[in-house]
Amino acid sequence: HVGAEQPRERDMDDHLREVMSSYLNLELSGASDWDLASLGRAIKTNNSVTSINLSCCEDISDTGVDFLAEGLKMNEVVCSLNLAGCKSISDGCFSRLVDSLATHDSIATLLLAN
Repeated sequence: HVGAEQPRERDMDDHLREVMSSYLNLELSGASDWDLASLGRAIKTNNSVTSINLSCCEDISDTGVDFLAEGLKMNEVVCSLNLAGCKSISDGCFSRLVDSLATHDSIATLLLAN
């Protein structure tokens, strides 16, 4: 039921923005596509987190990475993204991510190895 999920989604987004305002490095273990949807929305306006480590998150798929990529397009401070060991992400998705971040000025380190 879409209407019932929207308040939870806003609460999660607000909570994530609050947490992100206090940290430079964000490491999420066990993250899912749903978590990356929230992270993608929150990262758009983030001005403190410079590193995101999602390595070995087995529940992340192409869908979640696409959400994150959309948020990163508008972010100017994240310089490191680690998706190594995320085995549910296709090579095509990694390729789309690299293409979408090609003009991103701050990303200096992108770890994608399966």
